[in-house]
Amino acid sequence: MFFLLCYLYIWLFVEPHLIYHGFGTIILDVPLFSTGWQFLRDSLGIPGGLVIYAYGFLSQLYYYSWLGALLVVLVALCLCELSKQHYIYAGHPRSTILHYFPAIMILLIYNHYDHPLAACLTLSIGLLFSLVLESV
Repeated sequence: MFFLLCYLYIWLFVEPHLIYHGFGTIILDVPLFSTGWQFLRDSLGIPGGLVIYAYGFLSQLYYYSWLGALLVVLVALCLCELSKQHYIYAGHPRSTILHYFPAIMILLIYNHYDHPLAACLTLSIGLLFSLVLESV
């Protein structure tokens, strides 16, 4: 229910298409994206290139507000679930409100029309890899 309300809020009040239209003017850290093997190959040749490539691709979804809101909520849900799994692994199996904290922080950042998608993707991958390493 929490994430459904977040989706409606982001879609109807924040309007992610405004973030898309701010790329290059208000939001200067704009991810470049191009289709084709050469751009992908060039992206994979630099450290963190796959994340940057995904960041550029996913940023194009902000063009449609409903799709951008869905992306924001899915990233927030992913961070929420990964945080919850870390709490469970740390020995706190009961669900608490603490694992919602990263999701709430992301929604607050988007409320200021910032574009933290690269940081969110990097954090998600880091949390995922740490879970995998802890379980080995």
